Amino acid sequence: MKQRHKHADVIIAWAEGKDVQIWNSINKRWVDLVLADPNFRADKYRIKPITEKYRVALLLNDDNEPYTVSLNSQDYADIIEQRTNFVRWLTDWIEYEE
Repeated sequence: MKQRHKHADVIIAWAEGKDVQIWNSINKRWVDLVLADPNFRADKYRIKPITEKYRVALLLNDDNEPYTVSLNSQDYADIIEQRTNFVRWLTDWIEYEE
């Protein structure tokens, strides 16, 4: 019986239209695979993970005490920024992989 290709799962995911990444050993990071017809001969591939983002805001409550909220959408960030109790952003947008 012929042995399964070591990247079979990634090849199938790519064929189904999922985004695939290849390990760049020079820069030591994953980069998007942009070839229209990859040969899958490199050592490391992966299905691109879903990324989420958040941002943290500082606000004041009715007693003028500080508290924080984290937001995961620009629409909600825009609303929070317009509130009278908004003080400032504590972070820029932070991305993370699930």
